[in-house]
Amino acid sequence: MGSQQVPGDLPESLAASREDLRRRSRAERVRPLWLWIGILTGPVALLVVRTAGIVLISHACGQSPGAGRLGLSPAELATAGIYALGALATIGAGLLSWRIWRRTSLAEDEVSSGAMPRVPFWALGGVMLSAFFLFAIIITGGVTLALSTGCP
Repeated sequence: MGSQQVPGDLPESLAASREDLRRRSRAERVRPLWLWIGILTGPVALLVVRTAGIVLISHACGQSPGAGRLGLSPAELATAGIYALGALATIGAGLLSWRIWRRTSLAEDEVSSGAMPRVPFWALGGVMLSAFFLFAIIITGGVTLALSTGCP
């Protein structure tokens, strides 16, 4: 008459509770520094590459244009390298945030209307910010290099 439980089976609420404890345990092991890296790397990288691009390209305007490798002047080549490093740093921060988000979130967090826990929220924010700033770095890098050929 009564429902018999197999020894290895857990009631649904107890299984959900254990999964929540495991997720909290993983979230508590995430250092806040890693979350800040995910959030701030993209904006700082864009600031650095834009500043370096402006300084290098404006400095190159006073010199004679000499074609270096890939048809770019040395200043343009340095600017392209700085943009590539900024993009790689932003990609790395985005991947770090994505890894933290996948380790600390559950599938039901993605579809529930309830409050999202703090660590997965900040990690997902780092993923989105990294994607946005990577796009900005790529677009501004292309525009900077395309417009750098004509000095006023």
